[in-house]
Amino acid sequence: MSEVANYKKLIAAIGAFLFISPNLNIPESILSYCGISDHSTIKLISVGIFCVLDVLLVLAFLKTRPKAKTFLLLVIFNAIYILPHVINRDLTVIMQYGLFIVPTTVFAVMLSGEDDIKQKFYDYLRIAARVLMIIAVIYILMLYISEDRNDYGMITIKNMTYGDMAYLFLTGYVVSIVELVERRSPLSFIGLIIISLAIFFAGARSAIMCIIFAAILLVFTLLISKMGKKRVMLSLLALVITIGTIAIGMVIIPDGSRLEVINKDDSSNISVENLIPETRKTKAKVFKVIYVPTGEKRRIYDIYEEEILNNDCKKSETEAKLREDFKSGRCEYIRLVGENPDDRNRVEKYFIRMNRDYLWKAAYKEFKKNPVLGNGPCYFKNKYDNYFPHNVLLEAMVDYGIVGLVLFSALGLYCFIKGLRYCMQSKSINVLLIFLLLFSHLPRYLLYTTIYCNATLAMTVVFYIALGKLAKNERKDPELDK
Repeated sequence: MSEVANYKKLIAAIGAFLFISPNLNIPESILSYCGISDHSTIKLISVGIFCVLDVLLVLAFLKTRPKAKTFLLLVIFNAIYILPHVINRDLTVIMQYGLFIVPTTVFAVMLSGEDDIKQKFYDYLRIAARVLMIIAVIYILMLYISEDRNDYGMITIKNMTYGDMAYLFLTGYVVSIVELVERRSPLSFIGLIIISLAIFFAGARSAIMCIIFAAILLVFTLLISKMGKKRVMLSLLALVITIGTIAIGMVIIPDGSRLEVINKDDSSNISVENLIPETRKTKAKVFKVIYVPTGEKRRIYDIYEEEILNNDCKKSETEAKLREDFKSGRCEYIRLVGENPDDRNRVEKYFIRMNRDYLWKAAYKEFKKNPVLGNGPCYFKNKYDNYFPHNVLLEAMVDYGIVGLVLFSALGLYCFIKGLRYCMQSKSINVLLIFLLLFSHLPRYLLYTTIYCNATLAMTVVFYIALGKLAKNERKDPELDK
């Protein structure tokens, strides 16, 4: 029994690491700050670290003697999830899938059926949250003292991009609010404030929405689960602290942080409207040219958008074709209204920027081409130069149509309802933590990430499917078997 217990500890430890660092960014950052400068060496060592952890996880998993149904779930899910990349023959993504997603699903089925793994998972994440709190302090200080800026005036810190840092801290935030309602530790109060501030300063707007959503979801779950009035009151306090910290952050935000740079376009004060530039009405001069096929005077943006939509070539290829047509003097598509040299220069360099406003509109228009079954696996990603719509529902619509959207939404709703019921039945803080860790990413799914090769998404689906009949026979939880 002690040998099996050790295997479960190993599974929980590796699972915690995979959840916190679902890609190479964290190991690469650590290695670079340890003095390794060669990029190829850093990449090789980082891949090696994950390979070793993956092998250890699989071996420990096999030592627990999982049942045939567990293997069947893993095979079916991974076969379906990797299929789009197999169809596209994308070997790089297939290798990444094996390195990150497969071990995540292995951990998810073990986590679903073993209460001692849940407890150890929570324990390791508590330790990680302390480390993340220290990293958050260092990160905030670096933002204030760094003098490195990019072309837009935004602070740049080596190997620390705003999205990676924000979602790294998100795990620490969720652990802090759960620990606050469970243990009432003063350190959890401090961690909550520091990590909230670090996420706000990192400038990933979707991550800011994630922490607010996580706090609201905590209040809601505790209320319907009837896990005690004190916990509900403390969860409300966590929500107030989070919003208050963000409000204070607006006042003391470092000059050159990403949010501050975004906001400089229109105002010296940060506001909700300015933090969401996609909703602003453009004040830029409308640049019009002659669309040669019709002789109409039209916006160059509209011409480019139409030409991109009307074929299945990559966006960059269509734009290059239009620029080359103008530069060569053929002018089969675009001709200047006058002979202004500035206008000529703008047309020769013109391309549509891949902001959310454009991606969302493009995704909807691509969806309308084949609304029932969609345009095919990874269509949007392939056509738009590896960009994704920054909304998993839109991505499902583009690639798989209404049918895919309904199936994907139904699966997500099933997992969410299953998670709520599980929290209500078990009334376990470990179960609550897992639920919040997984579903705090909901704003991220709608504003930032992709449907493909998504470790958190894969873990969510496998974990809650495994809580059904598959895990029922393997789970030793008297409260849930009543």
